[in-house]
Amino acid sequence: MSDANNMAVPFSHPAIAGHFPGNPIVPGAVLLSYVVAEAAASGVAIGGVKRCKFLRLVKPEQRFCIDIDATSGKFSIVAGDQAADGLPQGEIIARGSLLMAAAATGAGSG
Repeated sequence: MSDANNMAVPFSHPAIAGHFPGNPIVPGAVLLSYVVAEAAASGVAIGGVKRCKFLRLVKPEQRFCIDIDATSGKFSIVAGDQAADGLPQGEIIARGSLLMAAAATGAGSG
């Protein structure tokens, strides 16, 4: 896990206000949007998210890292460098697999 992708969803994100008032958590769809963005930034061409299992809640401003295997499409979201109230560093938040772009378009099949 590198510090290069140690990130957090800010309290100002539009999805936080309604999810849930008084006890905000980051919606899974928002975390997946970060996975997709990280794949794109890393040059990994994907066609979508194949599957994902969320194991822990993430609060706004909690740090996390995304690890993506560019060959298999497997990914994990793990707790990053945390404040005292955060998850332990390295704790698995979610894991899953991405649909690689070639598989999404049917390229290579025939």
